[in-house]
Amino acid sequence: MIPGGAVAIDGTKIAAVGKFEKIALEFRGRRVIDAHDSLIMPGLVNGHTHAAMTCFRGSPTIWP
Repeated sequence: MIPGGAVAIDGTKIAAVGKFEKIALEFRGRRVIDAHDSLIMPGLVNGHTHAAMTCFRGSPTIWP
């Protein structure tokens, strides 16, 4: 958690995260979103995966 924090975005990438004062000195945005008293987090892209299924890859099937 960064109280008084900011996030700089470049295209679709997170360029920097830190205190607002430091980010404001290093970056100049085309648009500023006031997210005061909000949670900022990356999207849960591909949050549903079948990674556990790789444990069974190559094992014999138990279904007829």
